[in-house]
Amino acid sequence: MRLPRVRCTLRSMMVAVAVLAAVCWVAERKLRFQRLTEYHFLRSQADIICCVMLVTDDGKKTSLIEAGTGTPTMSGRADWHRTLHKKYEKAARSPWLDVAPDPPMPE
Repeated sequence: MRLPRVRCTLRSMMVAVAVLAAVCWVAERKLRFQRLTEYHFLRSQADIICCVMLVTDDGKKTSLIEAGTGTPTMSGRADWHRTLHKKYEKAARSPWLDVAPDPPMPE
């Protein structure tokens, strides 16, 4: 039995390239959002672990660094990283949708 002959026209090749480009774009975007999700998850955990606040008898707050990974951060920054982790986790599930801009980083 003979297989049917497939005509390779310029139009069919252009459609195939466009479909392949769309698939590659979605895959690359998904990987980028997964990397951002992992980064913000690790940063939110590190910010919680590294920052220890001591309150002295006169009410002053003193920061200590346990692990020595950098400067201590506020809990607001850890919340910011948690928010971005959730945002990019959702974006990685549907990378073809638009993503809102990041909120400003707390100081």
